[in-house]
Amino acid sequence: MNPYLQYALAPQIAEANRQFDIGATKQQSAATQAGAFGGAREAIMAAENERNRNMAIQNIVGQGYNTAFQNAQQLYNQNLQNQLAGYDLTGRAASQDLKMTNAKNY
Repeated sequence: MNPYLQYALAPQIAEANRQFDIGATKQQSAATQAGAFGGAREAIMAAENERNRNMAIQNIVGQGYNTAFQNAQQLYNQNLQNQLAGYDLTGRAASQDLKMTNAKNY
């Protein structure tokens, strides 16, 4: 992952991890109270929680890259428009200079 994007997304990823850890603790507590801690059900719930955690983190990363791409594309297009506007102004100035030079020669 891009280091800039990694640092920009780190708080969101940390919060997602915290929320899933809280959920996992609650699930383990419920499994212990039900006498199912360490059983097949608890393992399935833990695996599902981990899968959901990974999906959430991948969603955060995907959205981060999408936002970064959209911003870069917008800046590229703005830069291109600025360059084209500059060429147009330069072209107009050169055309104006040419007209004035021609007028002086006649």
